[in-house]
Amino acid sequence: MLAIDVHRDGSYALHDTRCLCQAVGGRLSAQLTEVNDARWFSYEEFKRLDTFEDVKQVVGKAVEYMKKS
Repeated sequence: MLAIDVHRDGSYALHDTRCLCQAVGGRLSAQLTEVNDARWFSYEEFKRLDTFEDVKQVVGKAVEYMKKS
């Protein structure tokens, strides 16, 4: 999750939270009051997404971690 709090004086605080999860069942549904969409991706699909390099690195490390578990 990435959130930016912008203050009246122009200063801001950046909050970047990442969670490692593994799906075990159920159905994914977006909380549309908070996000535009949500869906599952395979790692191969994820690697083709247009996203930030640091996000790709974190996901790659998470996939390697999950393979060891």
